[in-house]
Amino acid sequence: MKTPQYQVYNDTDGILASPDMMSLKQAEQFVQDFPNRFKSQGYYQTVEGLGIDPKDVMLSIIQVQ
Repeated sequence: MKTPQYQVYNDTDGILASPDMMSLKQAEQFVQDFPNRFKSQGYYQTVEGLGIDPKDVMLSIIQVQ
């Protein structure tokens, strides 16, 4: 039996946040670490060009396999 694989979807922008498939544990860690990717910048820029708090980006973990 195959191990389920997941990706993280950025609901705020309607795009994948993680291009690679990963385990559920890795996906959960990705979501937890996501805001830190924008720490030095101080904001997340949406596809519409709005600067928002990275903690306000809505992310979903989706099973792909």
